[in-house]
Amino acid sequence: MSVSRRFLFGGVVAATTSNATRKPSPSSVEASGSGFKTTVRKEMRAKARAAGEKRYRVAVIGTGASGQDTIQRLVARERTERDVEIVCVCDVYQPRLERAVALAHLDAPQGFKN
Repeated sequence: MSVSRRFLFGGVVAATTSNATRKPSPSSVEASGSGFKTTVRKEMRAKARAAGEKRYRVAVIGTGASGQDTIQRLVARERTERDVEIVCVCDVYQPRLERAVALAHLDAPQGFKN
């Protein structure tokens, strides 16, 4: 039995559409309707923490301009949300690697060239 790509694509689109169109519970919508996304996010975070949310461990590969921006954002999130941790960084260029290790507040063994 052969399965065509169109059949698979149709299934993916249907699954994505059904998840995207799912309505939130009425308790998550504020009376005025403003701040909907913020309210939903806060409720999701509260439920996840109550259920024992896992902490994300992240490695950053490539620490050029975009990589350093990502590290700065992750460090800021680590301070506020405490749900992410940078475990190592990797770059082939030694000066960038050293800067990334310093930005991420890591020990030297957690910076890799390869």
